[in-house]
Amino acid sequence: MKSFYNIAFLISVMLVVSCENNVSETNECGWDEIFHNSTTNSCGTGKRCSPQASGSVDQPETISWNTTCVDDSEFGTVGFYESCGPQAGNCSFGSLCSASDGTYPGTCLPYCSDDYECPDNGICGQVWVGTNEFRTCLPVDDCDPVLNTGCEGDSDCYLFQSSTGKSLCIEGEQAGTLDVGEPCNGFNECLPALTCYSEQTTPPFVGTCMSLCDLQSPDCNVGETCQDLGGGVGICTLSE
Repeated sequence: MKSFYNIAFLISVMLVVSCENNVSETNECGWDEIFHNSTTNSCGTGKRCSPQASGSVDQPETISWNTTCVDDSEFGTVGFYESCGPQAGNCSFGSLCSASDGTYPGTCLPYCSDDYECPDNGICGQVWVGTNEFRTCLPVDDCDPVLNTGCEGDSDCYLFQSSTGKSLCIEGEQAGTLDVGEPCNGFNECLPALTCYSEQTTPPFVGTCMSLCDLQSPDCNVGETCQDLGGGVGICTLSE
């Protein structure tokens, strides 16, 4: 049996409220200095390193990022995964204020990478157009992707990281419509209680919608087995 990998990346061109003034043309500090748990600071006393974006959200191909030293006073006190924006306040160092479609309040999302983990058990999964130097963390939701329970309102629960069972609540209009066996390339493109898996471990992913199952009480079709993916969740696959 071949192993499967959850397609666990979001690509974002959300608006950013994160000290966007005085963008420098060249990197003034290193990318490894932007994270909340960075141990180096070449900017000196009273300043910290921060990513800066340039370009137009309406023209994603024009977006690029660099780093620059920013006065401590430009960072706020809003905590990770909390509301931010013109009325709610600025994010603390190591995070940015992400606001979809320019609608505020936004959410302070910490920076992360393969070398810098997310705080508070978050998921390092949001990719930003124009850079591969960092991603941002998403808060984990306490929901059940197999039964699609635990989310508020019309939101649906989707498995985001198969190895740990970490899941996210996705607003109803963003829930997928693809059924079992259909090709997919996004973790929330399939119907709820399904997930998109691929044998590929690096983007771009091409996967297949498959039914999720609970290892303790699998409910797969006759002739199928609940294959363990870690995190207490599995997928229904044909029995060998």
